[in-house]
Formats: sequence, structure tokens, C-alpha cells
Amino acid sequence: MKEAPIPITEIDRMRALHSLNILDTSPEKIYERTTLIAKQAFNAPMAYICFVGTCRVWFKSAQGVDIPEIGRDISICGHAINQIITDDHASRLFEITDTKSDSRFIDNPLVINAPKVRYYMAMFYSLSKKKILVRSVLWMQASALQMKMIKTF
Repeated sequence: MKEAPIPITEIDRMRALHSLNILDTSPEKIYERTTLIAKQAFNAPMAYICFVGTCRVWFKSAQGVDIPEIGRDISICGHAINQIITDDHASRLFEITDTKSDSRFIDNPLVINAPKVRYYMAMFYSLSKKKILVRSVLWMQASALQMKMIKTF
């Protein structure tokens, strides 16, 4: 498993994240509604909104995920925040169509053990050009139609 490198903008990104005072806060209806709609609309087993911290990925809202956080070292989100964002919408999308064939994730515990993630899609949101939030939808296996639909969500 390849651990995600730390972005060169990490200090500024963490400053922006902490300025929101959102880590470890209670569930909120707007986030819960968003993940529920994503999970149902795409018939996905999991959908979540998370924040990538220094050592962990914390789930602000999660549907089909029963844990409040995971280690950043095993997270796919840790890789997602390293993608360069440009002004076009497509650059905000981080997609892995088959985690078993991607060398970064082939032996990742989330791929080889439950939940056995096969398809991963994340959309970034930023504050002052610092990627702070990741909205993700995951499947054990996604159909071509699901992959096409998620890109327009």
C-alpha cells in the first residue's frame, strides 16, 4: 500500500480546515441529507462527507459507514487531496474505477478487507484554494451508468 504524500500546502490547508471549527461536531441535517441523497440516487452502499485532518479522515456525515473516522494513512481521501485543482469542474473529481488494479490501493485494507471498495469517487471543496472537504461515493462494483451519473452530481 502506498501512503499518500503530504501536500506542500498542508500547513495552510490545515489552518483553513481548523478555521471552520467543524471537526468533531455533531451531525447536521444538511450534511445528512446530502449523503443520503447521494447514496440513494446512485444506489451506492456508501456515501460520505469527510474532512482530511493531519492523521485522520473524519466523517461529518456518512451513510453506510459505521465508524466516525479512519486513519489518513490508509484512506483513499488522503490521495484525493493531492490532486491539483484547476478552474474546471472535472479537475475537482478524483476517480478510481478499479482500486484492485491501481498500485496505490491494491493492498489497501479498505480494498482487500471489508468494505472491499472497488470504485471510488470524490469531489473536493475548497476554502481559500485549500482543499478541506471531500464528498465521496463508493461501490463494491459500479456500473458504467452509475459512473456516468456520478460525474454530473
